[in-house]
Amino acid sequence: MVKITKGLLAVAAVIAAIVGYVHYSYLPVRKGRIFLERANSTVVILREAPHMIHHIYAESLEMAVYAQGFAHAQDRLWQMEKSRKLTAGRLSEFFGEKALDMDRFSLSVGYRRMAEETWNSDLIAEEDRKMLQAYADGVNDFLDGVGRPDDSTAVYLPPEYLAVGVKEVERWHPVDTLCLIGMMNFHMTQNWSMDLIRHILSSLEDGALKDLVEAVIPFSSNHNYNLTTILNDKEMGELGLLHPEKKTILQRY
Repeated sequence: MVKITKGLLAVAAVIAAIVGYVHYSYLPVRKGRIFLERANSTVVILREAPHMIHHIYAESLEMAVYAQGFAHAQDRLWQMEKSRKLTAGRLSEFFGEKALDMDRFSLSVGYRRMAEETWNSDLIAEEDRKMLQAYADGVNDFLDGVGRPDDSTAVYLPPEYLAVGVKEVERWHPVDTLCLIGMMNFHMTQNWSMDLIRHILSSLEDGALKDLVEAVIPFSSNHNYNLTTILNDKEMGELGLLHPEKKTILQRY
């Protein structure tokens, strides 16, 4: 019995060591100094436990946005990739036929089409273009560093890529960011479906039913509530979210 117990403990220890090695092999590099191609000045990225909230210290807004893109790629690359495929109507490339309905919906809404039209138009100010490009540069610098012997950003891509059989990731483009912004705006518009139904009813019978719309569906964007909550220092202190000395994370550590 003793020999069996020792044997089981040895097997458990080996399995734990393998799982630990695999787990840490897929984690991005979050400590130390990395020299990146598109960075034009020093940026400090600190993560506040336990939720790993980013605190970025940069010499310019452009470099802060660049670092945000880099940090997002470190922590959320697979989520970004999946969302990018969703907005482009290409999620079925990963998940097959079961994702076709979602792709059809995304293509019908036109996230990608609208994002490309916006990027290629004069609707975006030059300063905003710089910020969008800086964010994309940060993401791409992380991708360029995966598996690199020097200044590596990670040993491997997130394991989800392995699961779907993807070895190389497409470059991140500002249009991808605009797609995600468009999708978030769409889903945060809580009453879009109701307004669509109101529009359809108003158009039926050459507008003969227009007067009935308010009675049938008494709801429009004007009835939406602002659900944004902003906490002041006192409220944050009561919730335990404010450091007692009111120091920034850089001053504290």
